Amino acid sequence: MAGCYRNGWPNALEYPTVTGKNLRGQIIIPTSKGFAVSRNGSIFVYEAGNKQVASFTPPDGYHVARFQNGDIASTGYILVERDEPEKGSVDELMNFGTLGNLMGISEVSDYMLVGLNNGKSIPLVMTTGGKTTGFHSGCVKKNDFINECAQAEFRNSLYEKDGSPNMGHYYCRVSWYDTPEGSFSISMEQGSKKINIRSLDTEEKATLFERSLGINDYVVSQDSSSKLTVKAKLAFSLKEVPDAVDFWRKNKDLMAAQK
Repeated sequence: MAGCYRNGWPNALEYPTVTGKNLRGQIIIPTSKGFAVSRNGSIFVYEAGNKQVASFTPPDGYHVARFQNGDIASTGYILVERDEPEKGSVDELMNFGTLGNLMGISEVSDYMLVGLNNGKSIPLVMTTGGKTTGFHSGCVKKNDFINECAQAEFRNSLYEKDGSPNMGHYYCRVSWYDTPEGSFSISMEQGSKKINIRSLDTEEKATLFERSLGINDYVVSQDSSSKLTVKAKLAFSLKEVPDAVDFWRKNKDLMAAQK
């Protein structure tokens, strides 16, 4: 990418490339082979040295998620988010799915991984709830355990006030990777009850961790050989799956048989 500059569009930038292409949009997303630009819910993907720019429009009722925590270029998949209902609309008033999913008692898919080339949609049991973090001001200490605050503002945030990841935000709940065995996603679903690994090629999945009272948090690491290791905090214990793809290979058929 040669640089970027603001053009005449409101809240938009123009990104000229070394191959002469100019991509316009509101959000830029780095990828392992170049970058993607999001504009009005759609996305344009540029690979360094390639004069052709791939474009993608999400399914009706969805838009490209602002934050992407996966390897778009190598896997060919991108995360899309369901459009929010209008404030005060019947859809908003009847939207019980978010609460039910956060509690783990319903299976609502407000997010999907969608193939840029094949158009295949892979629903994730995740809702748009949980993206916000509360920021309080005008606080006065009432006792050793409670502060009374004059104001509270809730806004979308990737992090909590103490700097820790906001595990309710979709960015922290799903990531996807390219491996020698294919492309895989790892996601926290059904509220915080399960951590699943899913093949983006076959859609077969296996549950890495499960706890009815919820999983505190988890992290995924990928080493130089592309091996995926997943660690999760369950209550006061730290659990680890050293090779998530190997776990998937051994458990996917067992899970399918249990359905």
